[in-house]
Amino acid sequence: MNKERVQHAKEHKKIDDKENNKLAHKVKEKTRESVVGVSSRKLGYPLPGDICDDAVLDFVRLAVKFNRVTDVVVHMGNYWERDAWNDYINKENVLEVLDYQWLSATSLTFYIRYLCEVYLSNNPDLAAKFSFISPHIVSHMVDSSNTSLANCLLKYVDKDHLLFVPWNVSKHWILVAINAKTEYIYFMDPAPMTNNAYYKNVKAFIETAMIKFRTNGGKKYTMTSFNSFKWMNVQCPKQCDGISCGYYVGCFIEDILGTGETKINVNFTYTPRLKTYPSDKMLSFKRNWTGFLYNRYLKDELLN
Repeated sequence: MNKERVQHAKEHKKIDDKENNKLAHKVKEKTRESVVGVSSRKLGYPLPGDICDDAVLDFVRLAVKFNRVTDVVVHMGNYWERDAWNDYINKENVLEVLDYQWLSATSLTFYIRYLCEVYLSNNPDLAAKFSFISPHIVSHMVDSSNTSLANCLLKYVDKDHLLFVPWNVSKHWILVAINAKTEYIYFMDPAPMTNNAYYKNVKAFIETAMIKFRTNGGKKYTMTSFNSFKWMNVQCPKQCDGISCGYYVGCFIEDILGTGETKINVNFTYTPRLKTYPSDKMLSFKRNWTGFLYNRYLKDELLN
């Protein structure tokens, strides 16, 4: 009897594994299709001559070993809701990615900069549809005032535009995205179970900013609608560990930019049965992050 049960369990596991593999393949195809739709015009990265395979991981690790990654200046472009600014990459940031550690604000910001180069740099129509609040300053906004967020939204009151707010809550990254025209507020948490305490804090901050936005936005509301908000709790892939949140938030943004749409499907890009990102998605993150660093900021110096 026990042998039969064991055999029966093994057969079921094979079936489940087979189904999961099918689902993972569908997910990758679906993502690939969405990216092709946007990038059919022209990608800003990679360009001919850029190294984008696994060799770049070794090149960057060697650069770290020989202390060639110190205060690498990265101009962040015009994709952010702030004045022009530079960020600085150091070996600690590189090792976070190479060794799959928890991502700091600088490391996540650099991945977003990479995504902007890929999708937005050569596509002004897309660049007009998306912008970002820097992960560096979200916490400062929370500590000081939500007026800054309200002012950002007021710039897009009549535009079909999605504002991304990557948020570090108690060393856990989440993503909030707001469409000022439709007033949809998208909440994406890679944790298997959302912490109600920090969700309430995020919700209170965003809603207070939205009230300021509505007060000055020129739209008309009924008394009931003025104090009600359209939250969309997006069913997104979930991390299986305590360190992947930043990688997942970066991938959420990547998949959204890949669709080119300012409306996020409540079930996201992925079938609900596939609960987490495939492992090769994390490998792509690492390869893309290090490849962008090497090709745009290290290669010329290292080869000279």
